[in-house]
Amino acid sequence: MIITQRLIVLPFIMSLMPMAEIRQRIDAQYCEETERRLSDECLADVWGGKEAVRRKRESYRRLHDDHERRVSSGFMSKEMSLNRFLDEMVKMNTPPGLKGAVRGSTFNQIVKEAIRDVMLPEDRFEVQFEARPHRGAAAGKMNEIPDWYIRDRETERTMIGYNQVDLWGGGQQRNRGDKYLLQPCDPDHSTTRVVCVIARRPEAIDENSYVYKIFANGFQQDRLCYIKDLKRIILSFFHQEGKTIGLHRQSTDKFYTKPGAVSECIRLWRQHVLVDAQSDCVMEPSAGAGAFVAPLVEVCDNRLFTDLHPAHAAVERADFLTFRPDDWAVLRVPGKVHVVGNPPFGRQGCLAHAFLKKAMTFASTVSFILPRSFKKDSQQDRVDRHFHLVASMDLPEDSFVIESVDHRVPCVFQIWERRDTLRAKAIGLTATFFEFVKKEDPHDVAFRRVGGNAGSVYKETADKSPSSHYFLRFTNGQSLDENYRRMCSLVFLHGNTTGPRSISQQELLRALDCVGDA
Repeated sequence: MIITQRLIVLPFIMSLMPMAEIRQRIDAQYCEETERRLSDECLADVWGGKEAVRRKRESYRRLHDDHERRVSSGFMSKEMSLNRFLDEMVKMNTPPGLKGAVRGSTFNQIVKEAIRDVMLPEDRFEVQFEARPHRGAAAGKMNEIPDWYIRDRETERTMIGYNQVDLWGGGQQRNRGDKYLLQPCDPDHSTTRVVCVIARRPEAIDENSYVYKIFANGFQQDRLCYIKDLKRIILSFFHQEGKTIGLHRQSTDKFYTKPGAVSECIRLWRQHVLVDAQSDCVMEPSAGAGAFVAPLVEVCDNRLFTDLHPAHAAVERADFLTFRPDDWAVLRVPGKVHVVGNPPFGRQGCLAHAFLKKAMTFASTVSFILPRSFKKDSQQDRVDRHFHLVASMDLPEDSFVIESVDHRVPCVFQIWERRDTLRAKAIGLTATFFEFVKKEDPHDVAFRRVGGNAGSVYKETADKSPSSHYFLRFTNGQSLDENYRRMCSLVFLHGNTTGPRSISQQELLRALDCVGDA
């Protein structure tokens, strides 16, 4: 697929998708969680870590001290805390260019997580980020480095991906929209597909607008999508629909929990959760075939079992994510509501988080089987801080069955309890004798962060991919060999993920902390 810089005025040969269908597709695909992660509030800490912003932050600290002495000026109320003031200053004064760069980098990471979560077989599919394809149908035909590509080694079909927060904001966004969505498809569209992944919802669309043409052509040809629809487009293009790929089931999968795993979960649950059989209520919102039904019936007189696709007589049909607790009389009890179960996981645990968030709006305790990644601080920091983790237990990896076949999934059973006090967030560690740098910057070693060889350290880095390695530059003045030996001595527990083995920067820093400073 040869892509030129010359823009072509599109002769719209096909009839364009109706406006109503476009709005329906946007409503169905738009992901609030993605936009939340790209919001000023979520990125403030990242911006605040940049040197230019840190200097401004200190300046505003001094200003704030002056204002405290001159409260009568009315610049700020007494109630606004110092930290709140500084955070507001960070959001207001971070340079627009830096905000855009951080937002774009964060969106790239979100898309990267979604693609990895599809879990295409590694022996058949090549997945690369920020690199040109050198083999397959698209080899040598891209004049712009894509954000990602996927190549099927058997058929040489290749999907090229570009990530844009939006495609109508001007500059590069508009150029990519023109180039990849408003130009006619190339003749080899069946073997090579360019896909633009976006995050933002357009403020307005009318049938004469540029935005309408972008969505009409993109949606109609599966060349434009939000993060929610990316997996479908990937599987459809590579003819993988309907196959059990990855470890994160869809809500329609016949994904059952074995009785032995349920018994262990209930045993731990009864040790930590006190249930009043008459005044409390227990609920299983993803009951499916009813694995938790019998043990919960024994515990409480008031109970509710629901599922989007029930497969047990005691389970009622309901979509928990649109569920209204007030509509169910059984939940209006004088005591507490306890939610227990095994929810679907979704990409990077997004459905598990959605189930947790929903349950925590009305329950006193929430006890779920979750991806083992929920043992990580980064996942737990996303949980409502009024809830505290009171117990966590690893489950055997063969605790589940899909279509009567054992399915290995690294999972954990966690019990969260509502309290009046807020849970403290995890304190991040900082590197003491090295820096994380880009591959193109001077560096000393590459550290494998994902895959079967995660934790390996390499002095030869030319062939190491930035998508699967950290690149480190030592700063402690010791020899390369001494630092290399120290890095090689680290020991990691690879059980805290549901998908491929992975080591976060914080896990690397904690491992180094265990062996002491250099």
